[in-house]
Parts: sequence; C-alpha cells; structure tokens
Amino acid sequence: MTKFKLALLGIALLLVSLACVVTIPVPDRSSPLTTTPFDTPMLVNTSTSTPEPSVTPVPPPTRRAMVTEAVFAFPTITPLPPIPSLTLPNFEETRIGGSFTPVSTIDPAKIKTPTRIPLKCQVEIIKPDIGQNFKPGVDFEAAWRVLNDGGKIWIKSEFYFDFVSGAQMHNPGYGPRFVSYAVFPGERYRLNVRMLTPKNPGRYQATWGLWQVDRKEPFCTFSVIIDVK
Repeated sequence: MTKFKLALLGIALLLVSLACVVTIPVPDRSSPLTTTPFDTPMLVNTSTSTPEPSVTPVPPPTRRAMVTEAVFAFPTITPLPPIPSLTLPNFEETRIGGSFTPVSTIDPAKIKTPTRIPLKCQVEIIKPDIGQNFKPGVDFEAAWRVLNDGGKIWIKSEFYFDFVSGAQMHNPGYGPRFVSYAVFPGERYRLNVRMLTPKNPGRYQATWGLWQVDRKEPFCTFSVIIDVK
C-alpha cells in the first residue's frame, strides 16, 4: 500500500512539472519553441559584470615598391686630341733649262656643248631610183623622205617645199606647198609630187627643195633623175 502511494505521488509531481512548461519566442521563426524549465538559461546580472576590453585591429605591413630599372653609370670618355694637318711638300719637275710648275690649261667655264645647226636635213629615200627607165609621156610619182637633222622645228605655216631647177616634169599649176604638220628635230617628213615623163628620149633631172619663209635660198635640196627611152 505504501509503494502504491509513492507511485501516485510521483505521477502527480510529473503532471505538475509538465503543466509548468514555459514558451519562449525565437526570432526569425514562424512558431514559438516549447522549452522545459531545464532548458531556460540562467539570468546574469549585467550591472555587475565587467566589460571585456576591445581589440584594436593591427594594419597589415606595407610592402615596399620594388625597383624595376637598373641605373648604370657610364664612364666619361675623354675625346682624343685632333690629328695634326699634314702639309705636303711642293714638288717641281726639273727639266733641262730650268724648272716649271705644271698648270692646267682647261677652263671649265669655257667648255660649251656644241649646238646643232638650226636648219639641216638628210634625204633618206628617193623614188624612183636614180636612172630608172621610163617611156615617153608616162605618169609617175617622185617621192622623198627627209630627216630634220637640225635644231629647229619645221613649223606648219613657216616651212614649204617647191621646185628649184631642172626639167619641169610636174604640172605647171603645182605651186609651193607648206608642210602638213610640225616636224621636230629627229623626225622625218615625206614629200611627193606627181610628174609626167617628157616625150623626147634622154636623161632628165628635177631638183626640189625646202624653204623657210622670208629666205631666198632653200636650206635643203633633193632631186629626181630618170631616163626616157
């Protein structure tokens, strides 16, 4: 009977202790936690507690900048003394009868480039051949190719060609003719005239030439020579 009473007393104490459950809210949680009296922390009297000293952070050591360039000191170079100028002796060539000093006789200022003759020509081709045979009263063409071998341009309105002397085998109405274009030095110009062989047999020659306006004589002449048989 006594053990039964003790068991009931223990059960009653257990129920009393379960009834004294304290609920402590926990931050950042949606529902409170249920703790037992054994889980309740003990309160500490903060008024009598001594605060702990604060710790001052120590700055990290500063790293020194590294030298990236090397400085070299070059030695001072002392310039060499100037080379003394040499004076060559004046040599003289000795000949029988005395000595002389050779002197150049060429004066560069007096050297001139030779100029071309202003008006000059060369006849390169003659047609027909010299002494070519023709029948009487035959029409033919006399042609020459003339080279401007001078130093002046044969201007179109200033130079002309015409009959000079000999047998007049050309048409009597054929007068002086100006060159058809400007002929520069080194260029060639073709001259041609239509002619008619004489009726009588024999050798015939006709001379033609190039003139410059206001000149009395031609500066270039060329001929045609044929045989009529």
